[in-house]
Amino acid sequence: SFSRLEKFYETNGHSRVPTRYKTEDGFTLGNWVVRLRKIKDSLSKEKIGRLNDLGFIWDPFETDWVESFSRLEKFYETNGHSRVPRQKTGDGFLFGRWVQRQRSIKDSLSKERIDRLNDLGFIWDPFETDWEEGYSHLEKFYESNGHSRVPYNQKTEDEFLLGRWNDRQRRKKDSLSHERIKRLNGLGIIWKVR
Repeated sequence: SFSRLEKFYETNGHSRVPTRYKTEDGFTLGNWVVRLRKIKDSLSKEKIGRLNDLGFIWDPFETDWVESFSRLEKFYETNGHSRVPRQKTGDGFLFGRWVQRQRSIKDSLSKERIDRLNDLGFIWDPFETDWEEGYSHLEKFYESNGHSRVPYNQKTEDEFLLGRWNDRQRRKKDSLSHERIKRLNGLGIIWKVR
């Protein structure tokens, strides 16, 4: 079985065997790899060493997280933020899904992982962040103009569609929290436009 893993490694350049992978002779190498992970503590140091030499992945979930986090670090370094679009990356990785997953499992993430994500300015609630960004732009508009009658096509210097955001707040008034309505009223928002 080890020779089959070596052949897989030589062919693919890694030992990340898919769970359902079968060799040409029908051997379920994927199942064998899963079993090795379960019995690691009973394997000899020699066997563990041989597997490690092939880059054997003992904890695929940890490896996946570390690799995905590394992508997020690169994204952050390139873009200056961690607001990842939902699209796939060039290599087919569903990066946006990984980011969404971190949000959905936040309560079960370790403190270390949460801290690492926070260090990159990770956005745990994108809807809240979007709303605060819009409110901040409206506040600046109000301070500059003395009113919040934003033309529908108004954009900010950084291309934020402030007029559309403002209009969306009017249309969603019934679903806005009391606090948000109060904050918008503080800027003199006009709820009904003729």
